[in-house]
Amino acid sequence: MEAGQLVMSCKPFAYVVWDSKLASVCDYCWTEEKPEDLKVCTGCKTVRFCQSESCRDSSKKENIHSSMECDLMAKAFPDFPSEQVRLISRILFKQRSSRHADELDKLPNGKERGFQDLEHHSDKMAKDRRLVKSFSAVKEDLATYLNEDLDETEEAEVFRIFGKIQINRFNRSQGIALYLGLSAIDHSCSPNAEVVGDLTSQVSYSLRLLEDVESFDEIRICYGSKLFVERTETRRSGLKSRYYFDCQCRSCQEVELDSMKSSLKCRLCKGCVPISSGRCVDCSLPVSDEYLSRHRILTAKMTDKQATVSNEDITEIIELFHHFDLNKFKLLEQCLAQKCPSNIICDLGLFLGIGLQVLEFHEKFYPAAHEDTVAIELKMVQILVKLNFIELALQHLQKAMKQMKTLGYNLKQQS
Repeated sequence: MEAGQLVMSCKPFAYVVWDSKLASVCDYCWTEEKPEDLKVCTGCKTVRFCQSESCRDSSKKENIHSSMECDLMAKAFPDFPSEQVRLISRILFKQRSSRHADELDKLPNGKERGFQDLEHHSDKMAKDRRLVKSFSAVKEDLATYLNEDLDETEEAEVFRIFGKIQINRFNRSQGIALYLGLSAIDHSCSPNAEVVGDLTSQVSYSLRLLEDVESFDEIRICYGSKLFVERTETRRSGLKSRYYFDCQCRSCQEVELDSMKSSLKCRLCKGCVPISSGRCVDCSLPVSDEYLSRHRILTAKMTDKQATVSNEDITEIIELFHHFDLNKFKLLEQCLAQKCPSNIICDLGLFLGIGLQVLEFHEKFYPAAHEDTVAIELKMVQILVKLNFIELALQHLQKAMKQMKTLGYNLKQQS
């Protein structure tokens, strides 16, 4: 299986629009429009569909915005249940429907995956006070919405559904969705595949390879947006808290690589000097105590939300910190996005230098292809053209196009 290959395209098993977007997103196809360009459901007066009747009819046929849901939302109007309550109820309605209860996704390895196969970790969640409190509120709202008193067995089942949503949900710009096939893919902080938007459907998601793999079982994605950027301790803590496992992936085993995310620039060879060792990884030159002190002080400024990072600080950070340093990387990203309050990046040459340093961080720590890397490569193309470095601009354009192809961009449409 080769990099760039479309492994599978998945329709969601269940999905709902965010509360904040109910007026501007079609409940079926997830097309985003102005509220006046969508048609309000005449029954519940809450969800909206595209102007054509096809989305409303398909939604009813596929038991998404079912007659039962429509009636319940009509009774609740002008109030409406939360995303969590709506998603749980849609799953319950599916389970009660003989036509949709056994819905399965077929995986490329020949196996099938149903809702019953999704992990829920309800035993571990039952010990999490924050989640138990959240579930208690959801359970009460669900019972009110359904106008049902849940017995002990039903409550346990709803808690398992709640757990499956917590573990397997995909938060997208339009709403929350559960994908049976994609839920089969394990995590790695060094992912070899990426979940991307489907070219044929707003609501579907596709799995594309970023690297060559031998088989489907080797495919790994990163759980969480850009989690791979963070330090190992932060990644592991987040994964343990959210997904209840201790990550043992390749990146989490690479202690030296992780140490580079807190580093200075070697005065002799410009190599990386991890703060933990105090020596350059290339020439072994030790760093002075003065440099270590400046790193500590400037890092504290960058990580303190109340502190102000001055122009002089930014200049010093660019000069002293290695471009693998995580906090420097995040600061330079802000500069590239023009979110930094400094006017220091008005100079195109300096702006170019910042972009190239950010790209070196990407090359070291990002997956083989990523939409953020593409965006920065294209920004570098614009700057290089303005500076009349046409040959270099073409090189960066080629890099961007290669990653875009891997991610499944329609390059003909882009051009």
